Amino acid sequence: DFCLSRGLGDVYKRQDYQSSLAWLDDETLVFQANDSLDDLQSPWKQSAIFTLGVNSKKLSKISPTEGVYNSPKPSSEGKIAFLGHPSKDYSYVAFDVYVKDGEVTKKLTSSLSATPRELFWLNDKELAFSITS
Repeated sequence: DFCLSRGLGDVYKRQDYQSSLAWLDDETLVFQANDSLDDLQSPWKQSAIFTLGVNSKKLSKISPTEGVYNSPKPSSEGKIAFLGHPSKDYSYVAFDVYVKDGEVTKKLTSSLSATPRELFWLNDKELAFSITS
């Protein structure tokens, strides 16, 4: 708890932490937070995925530059799956599934009928999710 609160203190100065806090490895947290603090825009339209090195206090945005992203789920091998949409200018569309693997972020789905409710790593190569319409 001490390292967690010490590391996140710096994040609070720059981002509004939202949810989905998880350990990526022994010293890195992954979480969803606002990437801007725009009072004229809904908070959920400002969300992005970040990592924080607890010892180094290095904060990195890992989701694509543009868009809205949430629900990060790290795998045991360091991959991070998350949901998102490449634009903040939409009313209601289904989010797609993305995976960050090292320096590469891949969009795994397209034109889903609904946003997946939960992402589950079955193993390091297989990701499962449920969709209800």
